[in-house]
Amino acid sequence: MPFNTGQIITFILILIRVSTFLMAAPFFSMQFIPGRVRLGLALALSVALFPFVAGVSPNVPGGIWGYALAAVSEAGVGLGLGYAAGFVFTAITVAGQYMDLQTGFAMANLVDPSTNLNTTILAQFLYFLGMVIYLDSGGQLLLIADLARSYQLVPLAAAGLTGVATRELVRIFAQMFVLALQMAAPLVAVLLIIELVLGFLGRAAPQVNVFMLSFSINVAAGLITLAIILPMLAAYMTHLFDVMNGQVLNFLRGLA
Repeated sequence: MPFNTGQIITFILILIRVSTFLMAAPFFSMQFIPGRVRLGLALALSVALFPFVAGVSPNVPGGIWGYALAAVSEAGVGLGLGYAAGFVFTAITVAGQYMDLQTGFAMANLVDPSTNLNTTILAQFLYFLGMVIYLDSGGQLLLIADLARSYQLVPLAAAGLTGVATRELVRIFAQMFVLALQMAAPLVAVLLIIELVLGFLGRAAPQVNVFMLSFSINVAAGLITLAIILPMLAAYMTHLFDVMNGQVLNFLRGLA
């Protein structure tokens, strides 16, 4: 059966939202995934979603400018959905950077192969740990389900940047730093206590080179503390992915 103009426009708008979502969403946006694979996945998801998405009228108000605004709107929804989901992994990375700053690992920067950006050792470790837990728990499937649900919450060419959506983005951004501090708090607290003890030791025994001694002690204490709290961090990350799913849905409701 031949496609009419409305169906073609509907499919293109679906493809735009799906493609921009895959450009920003956790795991799907990682650099090691080839562009052809990402494009093929976008086409496959668009074809799968097409029968279930309410179509748009071929007579969009404004003519070519109306089509352009609809395309920009769909790109914004896809990018917003992906970035809203990615804030959790940003929080995990920031928590690792807090830990590196306290242990002294911040002086050693590595290139993260997933983003091609400089990052610290523990930040990269926690990021990939979170990604493994995310994939093992089926988080990527839940995110695709949220993408499919987005067409019910925010119909094609009907999105608008409301005050609710803006407030939700600001809240997610602020919560990112709170979550990062909560993850890094146990290790930071232990190292703070060690710094206080070394400070008293330096006052009691001035002949001891506390400054040089603190480097090796902070590294050893940081690694031991991280090994102890790692199971709790893994459980907390699992909780964060549930929080992420709620944040994504709240953001989509704000766009409607």
